[in-house]
Amino acid sequence: MGVDKNITTALNWYRKASGIGDDELMLSSDAQKELASTREKLNAQLASAKVQTDFLQKQIAGLKGEVEKQTRLAEQKQNGADPKELEFARQEVAALTELYEKALNERKSLEEQVGGMEIAYRKFSSDEFLAPKILDKVETRVAKDVNFGRYFALIIGNQDYVFLDDLRSPIQDGKRLQQILEQKYGFSTLLVSNASEKNILNTINDFYEQIGENDNLLIYYAGHGNISRSDQSRTERGYWLPVDAGKDNISNWINNSVISDHLDRMRARSVLVISDSCYAGYLGSEKSPFLFGVSGSQSDKAIQAGLSRRARVVISSGGVKPVLDGSNKTHSVFASALIDALDQNQDTLRDSSLFAQLSVNVRKRSEHAEEVQIPEMKPVREAGHEGGTFYFVPVN
Repeated sequence: MGVDKNITTALNWYRKASGIGDDELMLSSDAQKELASTREKLNAQLASAKVQTDFLQKQIAGLKGEVEKQTRLAEQKQNGADPKELEFARQEVAALTELYEKALNERKSLEEQVGGMEIAYRKFSSDEFLAPKILDKVETRVAKDVNFGRYFALIIGNQDYVFLDDLRSPIQDGKRLQQILEQKYGFSTLLVSNASEKNILNTINDFYEQIGENDNLLIYYAGHGNISRSDQSRTERGYWLPVDAGKDNISNWINNSVISDHLDRMRARSVLVISDSCYAGYLGSEKSPFLFGVSGSQSDKAIQAGLSRRARVVISSGGVKPVLDGSNKTHSVFASALIDALDQNQDTLRDSSLFAQLSVNVRKRSEHAEEVQIPEMKPVREAGHEGGTFYFVPVN
């Protein structure tokens, strides 16, 4: 109050109050430029170091061959053996080896710096520490005199991992799904690519602040998933893996129970989680008798009954097993079936009917694999599902 609004100044005062230090806080755009410049210089130095070490390695190999040749000649006392040449070659090998080891250490140091810079660059690129994500305003959906509420979607595509194998299709899967949800179904969507743990959980929390009790939320996750087993624990736990997740360090893995807690407190009437990852089925309840309806039209009375109860449902791409990733030019098996089902649909589509289509098509499309992929649909574990239904309503 009483001063002009200045985000940078405000953040710096907050930084001081938090005890972080006296250094000035850079905005994300400035930080990205500086990081990109530093990363480019380090990569150039690393490329030069690689050329140098490779060249020295070849020189040493050639000289070692000459030393072996001169040694054999000397042992056989044959003409052509020159003791001076042999000694010189040995000294040259020793000098080059010392130079090679020094260059190799410098190369390893540069590789570590580049690795650290990649992590820092991705964190800044994810824009995770600035303003909350603001959703576009959307109109309440009314079709055939039925009020379905507003529709929102959070789409997470984790593809370029720092410590794990990169995936091929999550980002393009997410972009295509976003396009269909916005254009055909009138969703307000947010696509988050290559997200950290903090980025994912903060974004879900941002949705909590903006979604009301008559709204519908779809959360789509594509990326690595895993489970943890412990000799001391009787329960296997499922996780979503952020892009900076370690292979064996679960400190920043996102436990399915954390996702469940967020969905339980969410005010939205209907929440549907669609998870295309390994072991995604662990998000679902263990005991979940479900009666799946057939595709086709429904009565207004049946729709109203589905809307009158709270829904917290997960459709997983492959239950509690590994699943198939896509290729460079295609979507994953599961995402491809999901995209086709939503794109071809022309009527009000309930979650169970969508699942029925996915179950058949994913099985067919995965028949070429060593193990057939079988999707699952369950209530989200301990998220307060009351038997409600999530509906997809085309704009036209």
